Amino acid sequence: SFAHSRMDMSEDTTDDFAKVLHHVLHPPTSNRRDPRAVRLSAATAALIETVHERRRQGGDGSTDDPLPAELFLCALTALQGTLSSASDAADRGVGGQDVTATQQPLLEIIRLTASFVSSHNATLYVGQFTFLGRTLR
Repeated sequence: SFAHSRMDMSEDTTDDFAKVLHHVLHPPTSNRRDPRAVRLSAATAALIETVHERRRQGGDGSTDDPLPAELFLCALTALQGTLSSASDAADRGVGGQDVTATQQPLLEIIRLTASFVSSHNATLYVGQFTFLGRTLR
């Protein structure tokens, strides 16, 4: 469970992940107009909102920062959803750029969270590795 995972993470790791989240959500002034940074920040904020909604549905109304594992799973699920959207768009011959613009920030979030998840939630990471590999192919 995520509550158990929260206890397993060291204070340093939690602080490191919080710094990563802060940097993504609040890019340096020099990057605030960069479309990639804007999309990454928006996608991260949307995923955090999704994590909070899932917590509310599960009876945990916590609005604490998400754990790396929560954000990783949420991004992976969203990425999987874009693949079926991409397939549908390809069948219609439209929308390739829109899907790519959505997938890039999700891939970046997965990249940013994967090292935290593999280090501190190895069982979860291994359990999702097949799904991750299939999604990335």
